[in-house]
Amino acid sequence: MIEGIKIRKDEAVRELRACCRHIEALKDTPLYSSEFHRWRRGAEELIGKIFGERSDQDRDFKAIYYNPIVISCRTGDADIEVAYREGLEQARKMIVSWIDSLGCEPRE
Repeated sequence: MIEGIKIRKDEAVRELRACCRHIEALKDTPLYSSEFHRWRRGAEELIGKIFGERSDQDRDFKAIYYNPIVISCRTGDADIEVAYREGLEQARKMIVSWIDSLGCEPRE
């Protein structure tokens, strides 16, 4: 069990790995797809379950931007796609670091 949380460490690592693997498939889906929104909602719930709601991990994950911070009439689809992919990569790195902090190999 993870201290203060009702989930076993091996289960947490397994679920985090699955969450991380799903990111690769998301790179081929648009930002506004239902698949991305399901993944993000599920990932936020998982992180809250593992580390606790309002934990540093929870706040950090929810702070990731998947779209440009500033959007203007000159913001094109390519700019949105770049920000989306950068957000996904930031999420992946964050999840891998949590797997590592739980004392397990990330196995990407």
